[in-house]
Amino acid sequence: MKAMRAKTGGFILAAIFALLTANGVRATERYVSPDGTNDVNGGYTNWEGAATTIQAAIDASSPDDVVWVTNNTVYSSGCTNYAVGSNRVAITKAITVRSLDDDFASTIIQGNWDPATTNGGTAVRCVYMAAGSTLIGFTLTNGATATGASVYDGGGIYGANTTAIVSNCLIVGNA
Repeated sequence: MKAMRAKTGGFILAAIFALLTANGVRATERYVSPDGTNDVNGGYTNWEGAATTIQAAIDASSPDDVVWVTNNTVYSSGCTNYAVGSNRVAITKAITVRSLDDDFASTIIQGNWDPATTNGGTAVRCVYMAAGSTLIGFTLTNGATATGASVYDGGGIYGANTTAIVSNCLIVGNA
């Protein structure tokens, strides 16, 4: 099953690459690993110089880029306030963020519950997604949001637009 998933994912990537290069656009691949050297000047374009946070690689990206995130890691630090409250990761551009093997069991984005009320002032959502963004192969867990207006919905994930795509993700234990 895993091999079949990898082949399918490879085919999809090859098709996307072919479409982009046919139109003269080439996406940049960026990398995230806690073992990377966080090479800002290098743009996180190889595993050695990988960003140490998902957000750093997203911030360095341009539309259509792909951010690869190493497996066997829990991302539970770093937080950004973007649009609708605090988020562990804010995908603010039309890019793809994906785990290395598209395996949600091995790469986790963990939000944070407000200790007093679950949803409240110190809550952190797992992922915010802008229009045209894609998230593939993660577990999103323990996310929550501030209380108040409906824009604070989605403790696990908040898609700002119906064109955001979530694929092969497990969204569990969020408020």
